[in-house]
Amino acid sequence: MAGSPLPPASSSSALSASSAASDATSLPSLPLELVQLILDFAVPPPGYGEWTERKSILHAFALVSRRWRETYQPQLFGDVVLRTANSALRFKESAGNVKLAKLVNTIRVGSQWEGQPKGFDGDASKCQLGDIFRRCTSLKTLQIGRMDNVDEQDIAAAERLESLAIWDSLIGIPGSYVTLSLAVRHLFLDGNAHVHSGELSFASRFPHLSALAIAVPPPPFHDPRPRSLPALKALSLRNNDAVINWDSLKGLLLLHCDVEFLRNPSVFDALPSSLRYLRVTSGHFFGSDVLTPGLRSQEARLANLEELILPLRLSTAAAFEGLRSWAREKNLKIRWERDEDGQGTVWDEGFWECVRRVEAEVRRRSKPSVDSP
Repeated sequence: MAGSPLPPASSSSALSASSAASDATSLPSLPLELVQLILDFAVPPPGYGEWTERKSILHAFALVSRRWRETYQPQLFGDVVLRTANSALRFKESAGNVKLAKLVNTIRVGSQWEGQPKGFDGDASKCQLGDIFRRCTSLKTLQIGRMDNVDEQDIAAAERLESLAIWDSLIGIPGSYVTLSLAVRHLFLDGNAHVHSGELSFASRFPHLSALAIAVPPPPFHDPRPRSLPALKALSLRNNDAVINWDSLKGLLLLHCDVEFLRNPSVFDALPSSLRYLRVTSGHFFGSDVLTPGLRSQEARLANLEELILPLRLSTAAAFEGLRSWAREKNLKIRWERDEDGQGTVWDEGFWECVRRVEAEVRRRSKPSVDSP
């Protein structure tokens, strides 16, 4: 029986061209930008989906091709959320791979949102967090929310930590955070995070601390010792009864507080003259305008003030027309912030976004001019 005849040379060329065209449009050959769009659509964004949930979805993408795997791995390991002991233990196994562990930049442990149950059933001792942090040698940001029995030594295992946020969590060792990385630049303490830290004098050991968000403890622990924070550029006060030694905050550029904190006229009298950005929020309603009279009274001393960051709902409120008019007169910028701009999480991403803007501005202004000798 005669075999099938070979295709003529011209047909072979056409088939090869067709095959090449097919390969060129196959999924593994898609542009990385398009691959990224597919990932963004199919996978929960970093910081929201549980690590195991994101891993199960991204693992399917990794099977498409090596190129896709190289795209997905930074997505999976760059920003990790661990809410359960099972998730932490499974992540610890993956972090045993040195190459993958180096991709980790951010770890969020426990709960990030109001109303979420405590992570790990509230007990951090159920998994070996210290081992995880130690393996992730590029870890720069750590958030711990609603956890008990958090061992200070575990946090200290993150030797290159730059941003630390602790909310409603009890530190297992009642120390002064003395073992933490000296590289810490951003510090967020709220809820019970600081109950063992006395007058918060521990903050003085961080020479590079530039941003502090804190719920100042009730009396007698009012003073967060700002005199020991020479590099502090941004401060977020989450307690309207805070008593601050403003005289020692000579370099402060950004202040965030609730409008209730500003109802005391003496606060405006004491604000540092270095202030450039004032962010004011409110858990309820602003009510009457306390900003205009307060800022007018200190207009000369607060000459460096460049921008007010206020809730969007005030942009059309009749009670604040005086403020808007005065800002236009003084060429003072007002940035209207939607309520949902980062205020949904306990970390208040809106404040940290302001911090990033301020730090970028500081870097820009510190660069020598092109015309300078």
